Amino acid sequence: MFIERSIEIAKKYREKVNPVEVHLFDKDREKIRKRVKNIVENELKLRISKGYKGIKLELIDAIIDKKLGEFKI
Repeated sequence: MFIERSIEIAKKYREKVNPVEVHLFDKDREKIRKRVKNIVENELKLRISKGYKGIKLELIDAIIDKKLGEFKI
């Protein structure tokens, strides 16, 4: 529930900063993707070190690609 709300806020912010009709340059897309991956991967590794179970790091790329597609990035 927290993640979904965060995503909705990010979508609204993205639309204000960079209208959806305007496409980003490839280097900007890749920079955003790398930054998101780094943040997510670090957070999940932290949670694994705290004892969380069932976290699959190999799914990070697919989920990031899907969410960036939803943002039309």
